[in-house]
Amino acid sequence: VFFFFLWPHPFSRLLESISFHLNYVQSVGVLAHNYPFYQPLRWLSVPFQYFDPRPETAFLIKMDWAIFGFAVIGLYRTFRTQKIFFLWLMIGIGTLLIWDTKWQQYVLIVMVPFCVSAAEGVKLVIEIGKKAMVKRGWMK
Repeated sequence: VFFFFLWPHPFSRLLESISFHLNYVQSVGVLAHNYPFYQPLRWLSVPFQYFDPRPETAFLIKMDWAIFGFAVIGLYRTFRTQKIFFLWLMIGIGTLLIWDTKWQQYVLIVMVPFCVSAAEGVKLVIEIGKKAMVKRGWMK
């Protein structure tokens, strides 16, 4: 409704918009990068391997690999406790994996559920650690 571009000729302009995105996948810019299908997972796990933050001291400790690990560990808990975030993450990553254009900013669509899953992973690791400490008698 608020997309004024479609108003004068809605069907032809909608078709034009859709065909642009389908044709963009075959553009020189996309084909020149030739990213693998799993590139979105690389953007999520090690983004600074691909681009350098300025200044170099902006991030003294790069924790992206750990956050990615916690997100993977937390998938089951996210499924059990936060189903909507789990579905958002799985549908989003599935879409990113099959979509041929693999730009860095596309992973932003899954960043919220990714972080929720990472938080669930941290909770799980803490629970396991507490249970192990109680079992060994280090904690009551």
